[in-house]
Formats: sequence, C-alpha cells, structure tokens
Amino acid sequence: MAEEAPYALSVRYNDAGPFTAVSSQEGGLSLELYNSFEAESGYMCLHVSVKTAADTPPEEYWLETIKPGDHLTISYQRAVEVPFAAMKGIESHARRNETYEVPSGRRLGLDTYDANGRNVRLSHPPNGEFGVVIANVPLSHARVFVTADNEGESWRWQLVDLWAGNSLELDVVETDWNTPFPRIKRVDSEEPDQS
Repeated sequence: MAEEAPYALSVRYNDAGPFTAVSSQEGGLSLELYNSFEAESGYMCLHVSVKTAADTPPEEYWLETIKPGDHLTISYQRAVEVPFAAMKGIESHARRNETYEVPSGRRLGLDTYDANGRNVRLSHPPNGEFGVVIANVPLSHARVFVTADNEGESWRWQLVDLWAGNSLELDVVETDWNTPFPRIKRVDSEEPDQS
C-alpha cells in the first residue's frame, strides 16, 4: 500500500514563523496548548509531537513561556503547500529571565472564533486548568478538542475540524469569564454530560 502524502502542522507565534512539522502518519502530528495549576509559573505551555515513522519515537518540541498578549495561528495543510521552517525553531522564542503570574481573581483564557465567526472565549472552572489538543486522526484532517477541569467539574468541547488549508487563531488573555462549554459534568457524581 502506498504511503499517504504528508501533511503539515504550522504554528505562527506572534510575528515569528511559521514553524512547521511534517508527517504522513495518521496521528503523527499533535499539538497541546495548556495551563496547569501544578506548574510553577502562570505561563501556558505549547507541546508539539511529531511522529514520522510507525516504528520510531516522536520528536517533541516545547515552548513553555506563553502569556497574555501572545497570538498563535495554527494551520493544517498538505506539506507541499507550506513554506518549511522546522518546528524546532519555535523553542528559540522562550522568554528568558522573565516571570509571569496570573493576577488574583483572573485566569488564563484563549479567544478564538467558532465556525460562524462568533468570538469564543475558552478558559476553565475556578482553581482549574484547561487545554486545547489538535491531532491529525484521521490523516485527512485535524480534530480540535478543548478540555477544562477542576476538582468538581469536567468541561468538554470539540471545535471545528481543521482540513487542509484551515487555520485556528488563538489570542491568550487574562479573564474572569468564558463562553459556556457545551458539555459539563460533575466529577463527584454519575450525572451525565449536559448538552
């Protein structure tokens, strides 16, 4: 069976990039953008995993100093349609000798747009954490999942899939609100997801 043509996941970070990873493996490209209440700083982290062959471990790239005011554009395309700059280059944009803490009463959030062009603000329940996961399963497109949790609630949202040529724009913000998630479940009960 012939190998599928490769796809590319590209990230523009503020005015830098695009930084690109290429794979022809189903599930070979994944990206996580998340905060964690266990982290020692208030930054968000970007983790990109690239698997180029079924029998090799993935290459991994990190940018762990993303903060409010930063802008990311994440694109999914056929590899032949994108300029190539290796994903590794994004690591050179880590902030050095700088700290950031989320102000009291605020939390980190991401502003984006839904399929109808409406602004959507993603965040998490109080004293919680959240993340966006993008992965090309199946190969022809990348699915976009958002999870948010605290000790009492679990929130879920699947955003619109990224097909070849599609992009997702994300602005990192400090916030005290978010757009209600379509699926919310109490962690301490057997209550079904709210839809």
